[in-house]
Amino acid sequence: MRGLVRLQIIAAGAILFARLVVADDWPYYQHDARHTGYSSAIVNPQALSRAWTAPSFFTGGYSTPVIVGNTIYAMQNQQGYSGGGLRTRVTSFDLATGAINWTYSGSFVFPSQPGVGGGFVTFVGTTFTDSSLYVLDAVTGALRYTVPILAQMGSVMPTVVRNPVNGHVTAFVADGARVSAVSLGPASGSVRWTRDGQFGGDSIPTVVGNSIVLAGPGQYYAFDQATGAANHFWSGGINGGGGTTVAYDAARQQFYVLRILDTDRKIMVPVANAGAVGLRQVISEQEIREIFDILRERTIAFDNQTWNRRYRGFMDKIKTGSIYDVAEVLRDLYRLKTDKQLSFGERRMLDTARTLIVKEIAIARKQTEEQVKTEIEAIFVAN
Repeated sequence: MRGLVRLQIIAAGAILFARLVVADDWPYYQHDARHTGYSSAIVNPQALSRAWTAPSFFTGGYSTPVIVGNTIYAMQNQQGYSGGGLRTRVTSFDLATGAINWTYSGSFVFPSQPGVGGGFVTFVGTTFTDSSLYVLDAVTGALRYTVPILAQMGSVMPTVVRNPVNGHVTAFVADGARVSAVSLGPASGSVRWTRDGQFGGDSIPTVVGNSIVLAGPGQYYAFDQATGAANHFWSGGINGGGGTTVAYDAARQQFYVLRILDTDRKIMVPVANAGAVGLRQVISEQEIREIFDILRERTIAFDNQTWNRRYRGFMDKIKTGSIYDVAEVLRDLYRLKTDKQLSFGERRMLDTARTLIVKEIAIARKQTEEQVKTEIEAIFVAN
């Protein structure tokens, strides 16, 4: 069955397949717990055809399917209707044939869509008097247990995740006013924490690192998965119904944008690679004093070497990115030129080292480059 693309389309009780395309599962709304919407499937819309259909009634057909292995899980939601024997159905279908593996039914008022994970199928079942998280066995459809929770009618699909370190399974459940973390065990579950907020009612919890993120209209929150510690990191001064499910792309990178002063060129360096390429903070006043101490030293390490060997040694130091190594190059070349004529390459190296030192000290001290250059020249004249 892996030759079938898992395409999240169920409309009017129909599912469409594009055949002979290998694809990954689609176990969450927007594909994964980060809600990226990314899939490895390559789909040609012109090649789609209906493979099978599922029954529907006047309140609607099955919706918000998720796909795990060769199984589709979806809900036929009775919404707010309770007469005429209408019931909500959570159903497991065979991916290829549409054959029903199992169905769980009950009478609820605007229940949430089902969330799948850790071997469970979960949904918030609300009535006019209470609400609970219903936890079904993903293989058999049997009701394992229920966990009473504080939730409004119309809660969103739970985000169910398994901790990769300890194997614990947690369902994160949200409505317009609160979010809860529910620990799911084999035979029972419990509410770990509940937090209030202005979530709008349409924001499914998104996993971002060790946190979950929700976004109501103008209100953005992050909660620690383990403790529920809240970071209400943005408030736009508005609230109400609506909101959105956050998509988090872990593959995206932050960059430092560097401007080369001499040429005005811009270079982008990934933040994660900053240390590897030698990117560092501008030097401090203490470091400036240490640089001046280096410049006052009279040791010359390369004076008995041929010019090309000296040049390679100087170049190696320049490439380290260490301001102290650059200061040693500047000092040695200044001392060397008082005893012998520098080669063309060494003269250019001297200019490079001096420029690097002068520009960074000028930026660090908020001085002009001429002021810094004069101070450096004075050091060599005095010595």
